[in-house]
Amino acid sequence: MPGMLASGGSYDGWVHSVDSEAGADDSIVKLWDLRFPASEKKSPKPSAMAWGELPDPTTNCANPSRRARSVNALVESPTTGDLFAMCGDSKIHALRPACARSPDEAIDTQAILPRTYTDPNLRVSTFYLRASISPDGKYLACGSTYGGVMSWDVNGKTDSKGEVKATRLSFGKREDTEVSAIDWGHDMVCPPANLNHAKLITVGGLCG
Repeated sequence: MPGMLASGGSYDGWVHSVDSEAGADDSIVKLWDLRFPASEKKSPKPSAMAWGELPDPTTNCANPSRRARSVNALVESPTTGDLFAMCGDSKIHALRPACARSPDEAIDTQAILPRTYTDPNLRVSTFYLRASISPDGKYLACGSTYGGVMSWDVNGKTDSKGEVKATRLSFGKREDTEVSAIDWGHDMVCPPANLNHAKLITVGGLCG
């Protein structure tokens, strides 16, 4: 959404330091309006105005966790504006910012889209991991603490739990290689492993 910033994690009140990669012990996603900064006389630094929040997908999805989990990474679709939140339950959840509400309003059930992106080898146990979406908004990819590179067709077929399974590509000779950051180029994705080297992978090889 133009002029909006998303951040993840719990907070104490509306005024909060804004960090798009923030993580905490829940997966409530906050939206901040950067176009109309809220005035705060006690601090010389401007702060953004809180616009709304999205419900915790880890406890409100079709297959919820028993307790709230963290938001480890956020990425926005360039075509729909939906947010993809990689969370501490080792799943990527899809959220719709247009359905955000203030904390005192009831949860809009349409804020959490009826599909999650999973893989048995996807392990989210560090805040160094990142997710990325292709420029055309069709493919989602992320690194993993274990299991290499994961990729999904954003509109891929779901199972009975509403989950889309990944295409997994091992990175390097070992199956347990950690891949942290990942980014897309023209018809390819580039994941660096342990910050020592990178490898270009064609979209056909990753998502086919």
